[in-house]
Amino acid sequence: MASYIGAVFLCKGLMFSITLYALHSISPRDIGLIALLNNFFSLFTIVIGGSLRQIIALEFYHQSNDANAALINDIIIIYSTILLIFFAIILTISPYINALFFAHQATKKLIIISFLYNFLLFFMELFVQLLLYNAQITYAIYTQVLAVIVTTLCSYGALHIYGTPESLLLASTSGTILVCSMAFYVYVSNNFFATYNIMRSLKKTLNYIVIGLPLMPPLVMGGIIGWLNRTLLTHTCGLQEVGLYALVDMANSCFNAVVLHPVQSTYAPYMLKKFSQQQHAAHMYQEDIYNKYMMLMSMTALILCVPIGFFILRSYGTYVLPAYYCTIMPALAITIIAHIFLMGTYFLSLILQFHKQIWFLNTGVIATSMIAFFAGYLLIPHYKITGAVAAILCAYVSYFFIIMILNNVLHKKIRA
Repeated sequence: MASYIGAVFLCKGLMFSITLYALHSISPRDIGLIALLNNFFSLFTIVIGGSLRQIIALEFYHQSNDANAALINDIIIIYSTILLIFFAIILTISPYINALFFAHQATKKLIIISFLYNFLLFFMELFVQLLLYNAQITYAIYTQVLAVIVTTLCSYGALHIYGTPESLLLASTSGTILVCSMAFYVYVSNNFFATYNIMRSLKKTLNYIVIGLPLMPPLVMGGIIGWLNRTLLTHTCGLQEVGLYALVDMANSCFNAVVLHPVQSTYAPYMLKKFSQQQHAAHMYQEDIYNKYMMLMSMTALILCVPIGFFILRSYGTYVLPAYYCTIMPALAITIIAHIFLMGTYFLSLILQFHKQIWFLNTGVIATSMIAFFAGYLLIPHYKITGAVAAILCAYVSYFFIIMILNNVLHKKIRA
């Protein structure tokens, strides 16, 4: 586990360096356009691809190898069919999509490259998921690190030589293409074609989507809120402000790597195991009391660190960031506080996950997304980036209290 988390830090660090170099190499307007394109397509690929990957998570350890091979083929065929149909529709109505979401700035070439990147990303993530499920952790780590190193080198070269949004997006796809090529070699060498049946797979589409889709909202909430903010910024302030929002994304990504990912990958399994070991409801209730105590201590410690981090960033940020981006440093403090409240929901939702209260969690996500939209609609036209991060803060604080209420409701059921 330590080596896996170390690899995550390495990958995030390399991607962080690319973002920093891109901020110096291309305009905020181009940065904003790339972010809009990737956010738009990633929502669809994450929702559809993530839903289907949840099926593998549910079934993988309960089937034979042949059944798993058939399942993997089903997932690949269903995902590819849905996304390619979606992309054909997008290309057909691209002038309207360009006007509605991309302020008439996205060329057809950019749309194609962005879709290709997000489309292939699913196959890389599926490959890594299957490696982990087959206990090939070292292979999974090497695969991810190799992909990021190749992407980093190609991105630096593209930015240095061409310095265009198209070249950066195409370079970002390079590592993904390499891993997909490795995955295809494994697929062929293990004779997965033997269970390939298009019609059989497509007949299962509705069933798989119905099973997997309810599990997705908590996983895509951040993407939905980010997309809402970028869309509102585009229409009210322009792509320049969307480019500034890239710095907010960078802060979010750092917080996810340093805090949220370790909580999700180490603390969450530990607590879920503790819940499973309790024979009586009263004991489970006590474990969750301890869990809430840990949440309170963690949130307090991190909130106390925010002023220190802000002082350091304000003092030294001008050495690594272009001057134009330094104007929004106060907004970074707000977004970190927002994500501290999001971290709190990771603790509070553990017992809801253990009792499979998926619709409880989905209700919270839907309510939070609506709060984010209305807060952004009211704040962004007047306060621009500050309004966008304030909308994130409103959304995540609301989500925190919604999950806390649902947690207390479940506690009453447990003790009844």
